Amino acid sequence: MNLSSAETERYLRHILLPEVGEAGQVKLKRARVLCVGAGGLGSPALLYLAAAGVGHIGIIDDDVVDITNLQRQIIHDMDAVGTPKVESARDRMLALNPEIEVTTYPNRLGVDNAMATLGGYDVILDGTDNLPTRYLIDDACALLGKPWVYGAVLRFEGQVSVFGWERGPRYRDLFPSPPPAAAVPSCAESGVLGVLPGIIGALQATEVLKLILGLGNPLSGRLWIYDALNAESTTLQLTADTKRPPIQTLIAVELPDACAGHTIHALSPQRARERLAQGWNACWIDVRSPVEVSQGQLPHIAHTHAHDTVPRIAHTLPQD
Repeated sequence: MNLSSAETERYLRHILLPEVGEAGQVKLKRARVLCVGAGGLGSPALLYLAAAGVGHIGIIDDDVVDITNLQRQIIHDMDAVGTPKVESARDRMLALNPEIEVTTYPNRLGVDNAMATLGGYDVILDGTDNLPTRYLIDDACALLGKPWVYGAVLRFEGQVSVFGWERGPRYRDLFPSPPPAAAVPSCAESGVLGVLPGIIGALQATEVLKLILGLGNPLSGRLWIYDALNAESTTLQLTADTKRPPIQTLIAVELPDACAGHTIHALSPQRARERLAQGWNACWIDVRSPVEVSQGQLPHIAHTHAHDTVPRIAHTLPQD
């Protein structure tokens, strides 16, 4: 596989690097990278991988573009609102670099499709925002013998690492078991500085390129933590747990429920209105965040407690 004259011109700034050269650019052209998630982290990573000339890029995401995404998910624009993220991302990437191939998977990564989907790629990039999927990536990559690049952001802090490279530590060596669901707020609940996913996603793309090209010292065995507010970074050293049982098969990971032991019934707004019209006297608790509460008040509210505080104050609520 050689570079065309158009590709040689396009990637000239890469080829001028002695560490890359034309041979390295051919490596990028032959590479296959899968990005799980086309959101805040996936946006910059996908753009830079496409621009770099990674020959085949896969994107798996079952979500559609929402206007609240545009504060940080820069691969999408207003025209894409309401369309599948994988389609929006693919169109933007091909507009940037028509020399590459992009395969889209408009579904959620799960136990039923992880092995087949990840198996066709050399490196996996984690652009997810939930822990069960992250554990699934780690377990599938362990079974497939593939490296993956981890990234995470929340509020003003980001993290990057490389797992499963040359028998290095895995995600389960850092976090052996998932924490309770209530202990893991999402960006949708706690917010995130819009530029932060750009920083972390670009660093993830850097690590992917290093793995493909065999350059430098990948972040394997190290967790890089960035504090945007104080412009400080910390690097933690990681080691593999030799006593941890090897992964034998994929299983769905569920976060422990902090409300385990309590019976919870769902009630639709329509049914709630019907029961209220019939004289239903219920105790209402607004569990939205303070910002959400400020956007609109609800009638019948007796208590307001952000949902992540409910397990701590449940004993103070009416029990009847």
